[in-house]
Amino acid sequence: MNNQGNKRTRSALLIPWLVLSMWLWGPAVASEDCIGVIYPEVREPYRSVLEQIVEGVTEGSPWLVRRHPVREESDVSVPQCRALVGLGRQGLRVIRDHASGRSVVAGAVVLSPGEPTSVPTISLVPDSVELFRRLKHFMPAVQSVTVVFNPKQNGRLVRDAQRAADRLGLDLHALEAKDLRSALVLYRETLQTMDPDTSALWLLQDSVTVDSKNVLPLILKDAWLNRLVTFSSQPAYVKNGVLFSVYPDNLALGRRLGKLAYLCATDGCTSKKVMPLRDLRTAVNVRTADHLRIDFDPRGSPYVDLTFPESRRSR
Repeated sequence: MNNQGNKRTRSALLIPWLVLSMWLWGPAVASEDCIGVIYPEVREPYRSVLEQIVEGVTEGSPWLVRRHPVREESDVSVPQCRALVGLGRQGLRVIRDHASGRSVVAGAVVLSPGEPTSVPTISLVPDSVELFRRLKHFMPAVQSVTVVFNPKQNGRLVRDAQRAADRLGLDLHALEAKDLRSALVLYRETLQTMDPDTSALWLLQDSVTVDSKNVLPLILKDAWLNRLVTFSSQPAYVKNGVLFSVYPDNLALGRRLGKLAYLCATDGCTSKKVMPLRDLRTAVNVRTADHLRIDFDPRGSPYVDLTFPESRRSR
């Protein structure tokens, strides 16, 4: 009886410590050689975009990939894998909460390249070098690029773009605008003084300096009349009349994320800055190209993936 009583006493003392240890340290993180991809459950067309990225993650890593769509804010469970990839802001939030004992990387989020981060992240903001390379391909004589920007929204991006322009032998004229009114004044002054043979206007994804309903049509009208090249990092603008724009190559982005997650888990990650998007596809407005007398073969150009009007799609 005494032995049984002692066992019951020891068990009664042990159970609280077990509960406390689980509360303090949580369940042990499995070290299965796999990559868990965390992404929001969304409707089309965004669902197809995320599925293409996940497919790319599968192709980019030798490990098994486990998909985990997050359907609710309260859904914070994750696959028990050595590496996690978070897509979108919701995916980034979840992997940050589960970074202990795992390697985590993120993608498909709009963050300024170069921004400090605790999670290696590939932004949806295009790499300025890749953007300017396309500009030089379509306009070999280009010497200068003008951009109107709001420093609060795109100050870091423009600083990085300045380095990219220097690298490619371009002069970048960056004009600060605090609001839409001052931006419009700068656009009007700039469009009247730009040399159509050697200058181009870069339109950013910037809600302060570019209004797609009012300001953009005015810019494109003046550019059309003066035969000025306009290009953008906002994919929708190519339909409005800019010469070209870029958009993510979802499959290639996924491959890069898969490779990065695998390398972080096996060799460790040292990057502490947001990386720009280098996996890009290019959309070209052929009507604008014809008007500017830019002669190119969509089928033979390395930088033409989609053309507008849509009936003249190249690939």
